[in-house]
Amino acid sequence: MEALLENPKDWKKWTALGDLYDKNSLNSQASTCFKMASKIMGPVSTYIDDWSFIGPFIIGKIEWDGDPLEAFGGIRNVSKYRYRKGEQFYSELVKDNIIEWKTFKQNTAENGIQISPTVQWNELINSLGSVGITEWQGWMLGDIYVTEKDQNILIQCLGLHTVYVDDIAVASDVYHREKFWFGVHLTRGIHTLYAHLRTKVTATKKCIFQIDSIPVRVLSPQFLPDLVNGHLFSQYISIPVSNYHHSKWIKVTKITSAQVEISIENTFSIAPGQTAHIPIKVNTKEDIAKKDCDQFDFLVKIITSEGVYSIPLQFRCRKLGQSFLFTYLDHDGSVQQAAAVEPILQCEAELCPVLLTLHGTTVPPQNQADSYKRMEKKEYVFGVDKAWLLAPTRYSFQRNKCILQKLLFIGSNLAIF
Repeated sequence: MEALLENPKDWKKWTALGDLYDKNSLNSQASTCFKMASKIMGPVSTYIDDWSFIGPFIIGKIEWDGDPLEAFGGIRNVSKYRYRKGEQFYSELVKDNIIEWKTFKQNTAENGIQISPTVQWNELINSLGSVGITEWQGWMLGDIYVTEKDQNILIQCLGLHTVYVDDIAVASDVYHREKFWFGVHLTRGIHTLYAHLRTKVTATKKCIFQIDSIPVRVLSPQFLPDLVNGHLFSQYISIPVSNYHHSKWIKVTKITSAQVEISIENTFSIAPGQTAHIPIKVNTKEDIAKKDCDQFDFLVKIITSEGVYSIPLQFRCRKLGQSFLFTYLDHDGSVQQAAAVEPILQCEAELCPVLLTLHGTTVPPQNQADSYKRMEKKEYVFGVDKAWLLAPTRYSFQRNKCILQKLLFIGSNLAIF
């Protein structure tokens, strides 16, 4: 109370006081405190500015569940005493083998947090002759402040596999894609986020929070097929739809477009927290654009149980002689992509042979197809002589009979194209 008299705009203390009143069933006093906090910072803190960290502990190369703190009751028990002086643990990575809780400050939501333990990494590497010793584990945690009742809080954590808000597991994004969120139901008060770290040398993470009354988000597709001389050499596209509600399922019942005839064969139910890739069939056999087009723009409407959502899309226009992308329905029902280039010279037989080329990690299928080229008259010519070039995406590289049959099927369609 004295701290609030000195600084009445301290929304953290207003929230803490409201949380204390709530736990003692003093609802009127609690509401007053939360209203003050809400006026200052809004319904939820957008990021954690004070992180508590304990670590680093050693970890095996492929180990994840060997947490040294479990011997002391786990992180939830250990963290209760993080502000108590003299709280110590032991680690082989630091001098004198003793570690204590440390605090790391985060200044803005955009920059995230960087956890860099004080360890003589060079000495450890030299003594063991391996950089494997630079891998470590630990925990960081911080408080989320919610000032209004029954909020659907959207959480996005980057560089982390899974975090916990109180006891709720929250799926995170270890690949830093900055497009996926996870909805969690939180009431007003202070909630703790726990993040189990596993990294090398320095951990760079980012967690942000927001409130969104719209539970459905339509995301941009990862890939779309190309038009080849105005013709669509594909029957399917895939649009990801996310359900960010914490408990409600949603249904995708219909998908339409005024520019292209499209449809879905079945309705799709999307669970809370799930992002589903909806396969959409393109029902057209005619050219949908001019042969000399640059791109073809169209608008797709997704009709769901929560309303109608729109997303603008575009097909890229390509010409014969250039590599082009097309999509196909894989054996598991998902829409996948491949790149192809027509034969440089006319095939000798009625059916053209197909050269199958498989790319490596991080190489897009079009880059793999475009790697087959030669210089003629100071210009690149793409493809191979007297054969179609086929470069499917690496997600199809499972070693089983179904995939081989699918690739043969795609190749046979190219052969008669």
